Amino acid sequence: MGKGKRLRDERKARLAQEGERKARAEEAKRYAAIEGARLGRRRGCLFCRRGDGGFTSVEHIFPEALGNTELLLPVGVVCDRCNNGPLAEADEALSRFLPIDLLRTWHGIPSKSGKLPNFNFDNGALRCVRPGHIYLQLDSYKGQPKDSSGAAAHAMSFSAWRNEGTPRRLRNVHRALLKMALEFAWTDLGEDESLGEDFDHLRERVLDGGHGGYLVFPEKMDPAEEISFQYERHDGFAPDHSVIAVMGKFWGFPLFTDSHHVKPTRPAPPGLILQTFEAAPRPISTERKAV
Repeated sequence: MGKGKRLRDERKARLAQEGERKARAEEAKRYAAIEGARLGRRRGCLFCRRGDGGFTSVEHIFPEALGNTELLLPVGVVCDRCNNGPLAEADEALSRFLPIDLLRTWHGIPSKSGKLPNFNFDNGALRCVRPGHIYLQLDSYKGQPKDSSGAAAHAMSFSAWRNEGTPRRLRNVHRALLKMALEFAWTDLGEDESLGEDFDHLRERVLDGGHGGYLVFPEKMDPAEEISFQYERHDGFAPDHSVIAVMGKFWGFPLFTDSHHVKPTRPAPPGLILQTFEAAPRPISTERKAV
């Protein structure tokens, strides 16, 4: 057998093995999705606790718009109705929150379709012109492209403002943080505990979105490379459930809150901004009683 033929045969064998491996992986994925959907219908959704919302999709713990492709809840944990409804609304609000939206552009996180991000604000714009390079333009200054990648990143200092302080926007960012806390509780504590009554107030706030609360974050941001998340349970603050304290850190920008209080139990230290939002007004019933 000639050397050329032997190399071709070896290449064909490798391709055949790779094809078989991919086929087995796809079959295992398909089976896991079917089994996950069956379990989801039996135990109910992590959020709405119902089994009739459809179970065909994974849930991204951090929003996919922030570049998360690895931290996922498998099919069967969150129903499609919650995933595509209130959870998607909360994730969108967090991704579009001014500091996080800015940092997403700074790091050049593309959209699902591969489009590079742009950040528009009232006094200018920040644009990702190509991976690792951004362009800043302010109303009072025409910027130049800057390298935003790695150790070569240029220091930049500017003020950006945009109306982010409406109660609905703040409430939806708050919902996103509570959503992530409950989803990390699923991965950390397991099914039985995360489906327990102690987390019911998180479910209610994420799905209903009519509560009051607060967010604490720094006046200035210092871009970093990582996203992290922490939550802690505290007893004694509420009569019928624990209080979940939350800190999400998005590329060096921290957001603090908790699941119960309408303002922090301690004053915010210097250098931090406190924004509170009131509960949404409930519609007045116009039903007439029969007489």
